[in-house]
Amino acid sequence: MQNISSVKRHFETNHRSFCEKGEQEQKELIASAIKDRNKQSTSMFKYVSKNCHTSAASYSATNAIARHGKPFQAGEFLKEARLACAPSLFDDFDNKDKIIQRIKDVPLSRNTMKDRILKLAENVTDQQKSDINSAPFISYVLTKGFTLLNRHV
Repeated sequence: MQNISSVKRHFETNHRSFCEKGEQEQKELIASAIKDRNKQSTSMFKYVSKNCHTSAASYSATNAIARHGKPFQAGEFLKEARLACAPSLFDDFDNKDKIIQRIKDVPLSRNTMKDRILKLAENVTDQQKSDINSAPFISYVLTKGFTLLNRHV
């Protein structure tokens, strides 16, 4: 009973203007608050979804740069080169500005590249461990001494 009265006292003290309104006005305020909340979550979803595209592009660029053994600064160079080409490349596109903004939003800084390469390497290691652990047989071949070891799991 103590908790209920505490909540009621809080509500009546901090939300007095709401309590003083009629039932219909309270319903309208609640509906408006729910509508505002839904707008916020929708815009958050758009932001996250937009970042998913740019993050995916960042990982793709990082993977290509790492496979070719290029330095991490190549990401910034790649972004600059894309931005230099974009105005003429997408000149006849209706959404050219949106495309250019997406390119600008792709995170390709040196530190981001380093972090992404570490995450990609960790992912490959995890996949290898998983594959090895799920294999019914494992063979090791050591080149020095030509030792061959077979293990049945």
